[in-house]
Formats: sequence, C-alpha cells, structure tokens
Amino acid sequence: MPEEMRALLKKGCKYGQGFYFSKALPAGQTVALLEVGVKPILMA
Repeated sequence: MPEEMRALLKKGCKYGQGFYFSKALPAGQTVALLEVGVKPILMA
C-alpha cells in the first residue's frame, strides 16, 4: 500500500479516487457503475 494511502486512512479518509483505484473508463461504463452503486474497498 502506498505511503499516501496509508496516511489518508490513518486520518480517517473513507473515499478515494483516481488511477490507483481504477483506470479511466468510457462514459457508459462509468454510468453503469454509478447505477449499481460502488462499494468501498480498503486495503489493509
């Protein structure tokens, strides 16, 4: 786990975004993810 992510988790951050979590997606796939909901994934 990158140092930056570890520091943010330690400070209580529950959300993250960016290439570390997912590559860029076409608009249609993004809409599909938002429609079904996105579950948080925390790596420990």
